[in-house]
Amino acid sequence: MDLEKIEEKTEQLDETQKVSMFNSIVMGKDVTETIKTSRGDFKIKYPRSRDIQQIGRLQALRLNGIPIECFDKNIIALMQEIATLDVIVLEGPAWYENAKKENVNFSWGDIPLQSYIQEVYAAAYTFRLKVQKLLETNGEEGDKGMDSVSDTENNGSSGLFDGISSKS
Repeated sequence: MDLEKIEEKTEQLDETQKVSMFNSIVMGKDVTETIKTSRGDFKIKYPRSRDIQQIGRLQALRLNGIPIECFDKNIIALMQEIATLDVIVLEGPAWYENAKKENVNFSWGDIPLQSYIQEVYAAAYTFRLKVQKLLETNGEEGDKGMDSVSDTENNGSSGLFDGISSKS
């Protein structure tokens, strides 16, 4: 999976640039990738916090004032997938670009196959997880999990974890 960065033009990120990916995102640069699907390739971007807010606003707009509890959980998930793709997909195959030109209000909600929306969303989500892991590990691969503690029964704390022990 090749990661790209948008500036004036698209460039491939080398290993040292991956380490500074966090700084690039903070400075307003998008981390992008081209994903392959059954109906063509799409260029997507890693969603920054600002993009996630926009996704939430699109979802709220599409609820049209109806309480979220009135919707089936599968419909809510589909609405989130559609809103996410509406925000993070930058370019697509000819049919996608033509649809955007013909209909200025084009949305992934106009796609007739829920299975295809889910296919593209799954590929985008995989990309998001990879970038997220690189950001969390500062560009280093590998598991950064905490070592298990043999016992926390006498942890010196009189708080939430007081009295917790790994002993049965």
